[in-house]
Amino acid sequence: MQDRLNLTSNEEIKARTLDVVRGLLDRGLWPRNFGKDKKFCPWDLPDAAACLARIDNEWDVTKGYPVALDAICWFSLEE
Repeated sequence: MQDRLNLTSNEEIKARTLDVVRGLLDRGLWPRNFGKDKKFCPWDLPDAAACLARIDNEWDVTKGYPVALDAICWFSLEE
């Protein structure tokens, strides 16, 4: 992805990803994680801005962009 979009740093990847996440949130998808009971649970946050802030805060640019097993969250339609 980095090469195709001409992104040269992890900061640029993070910024572009947050733009995509904003679009997902605008279309009704919501971040989720697996809970202790292994159920897919939505984040208990009040709005899209709070979700974006959490992703922004959890993204460690020194490690590079998160991959599947290190994912900050997954998305699904709100229930």
